[in-house]
Amino acid sequence: MLPFRDKVTAWWREGIRGTVIHQALVDTYGYAGSYSSIRRFLQQLKDAHPDVTTVLDFDPGDVAQVDFGRGPTIQDAFTDQTIATWIFVTVNSGSRHQYGESAQQPMALPSHRATPETPNRHFHVAQLCRSWMA
Repeated sequence: MLPFRDKVTAWWREGIRGTVIHQALVDTYGYAGSYSSIRRFLQQLKDAHPDVTTVLDFDPGDVAQVDFGRGPTIQDAFTDQTIATWIFVTVNSGSRHQYGESAQQPMALPSHRATPETPNRHFHVAQLCRSWMA
């Protein structure tokens, strides 16, 4: 395994899986070692280079995940008209409370920036969503 250390490390950094690395070494370089030795080496690399994560911490009401898009096409039972629907869903990242609505027309969402009327931008998510849907 030692003669291929740099090659294996480079492949690992490119996101290539251990099984593929092992097969490439066998096919290209005549490597006679086991897959387990490759796996152990890759585990050492993972331990020496842990994934970096960041915890995002926000005050309640500061952040919400918003999803908006085309919903299903439905058939009006009374008029037999085909209706395109649009779905709006938001989840408050602090409380994980979800709010959603559907509509028959696409909507333009207003700016979420602070205004003189709402200088601190702390909104109750359901109230904000209802104002968007109006």
